[in-house]
Amino acid sequence: MIVMAHQTGAEGSIGKDLINKVCTMSPTRDLCIQVLSSDSMKSPTANLKDLAIISLRFAANNASGILSDTNKLINDENLAPDVQQGLADCKETILDAESQLEDAVAALLEDSEADAHVWIEAAFAAIDTCDASIPGDDDVLSVESVAFRKLCNISFAIVGLLARPQTEGGIGFGVVYRTSDGLVSAIEDARVEAKLVEAIQACHYLGLLLILVVIFFWFFQFLLGFGLLIKA
Repeated sequence: MIVMAHQTGAEGSIGKDLINKVCTMSPTRDLCIQVLSSDSMKSPTANLKDLAIISLRFAANNASGILSDTNKLINDENLAPDVQQGLADCKETILDAESQLEDAVAALLEDSEADAHVWIEAAFAAIDTCDASIPGDDDVLSVESVAFRKLCNISFAIVGLLARPQTEGGIGFGVVYRTSDGLVSAIEDARVEAKLVEAIQACHYLGLLLILVVIFFWFFQFLLGFGLLIKA
């Protein structure tokens, strides 16, 4: 999954305008807009942090739906014992995923984007474990896990935006998405870019300082020579 880096002037944007800008480069743009617009009370005036929380709660609700379907399957007496055990294992990991997404919300409320990212990654790991517990890839749970990953991708990306420093042009929307095979595609590392800018600025200031030192030294030499000339 390749996501292009995108820079947009979104400073001060809220609600629908911000949602459109956040979702512009998403590989699941329509789903992204649907999710971020799902809170009738908060979405119209949501800032970036609000959108991250909205997406996380949407994903957590999705996990609840997967749990409901898992319970129905577990109670199917026609299933083989090993399949039922796999479903039971899956149920436990989905419970973990739901809890981890709520923990991510709590982390954002404490302004800890790094912790939120860790919790979302844990939710990804939980759904990976669930998939490994159930053979095949065309059953109901496998289809639902794909949808769950897409929702977590959206949350993961928005939390990544929160962690990125604003630029003169607004918020840097270099989106980060976790691919379905467990890798992370990071297109644009804003932190590295910011440090590079700081280093360039530091070199610029150092250069100005050296120029001032040279001018001062030249002026001092001039005064010294002028003084000796007067004495002579």
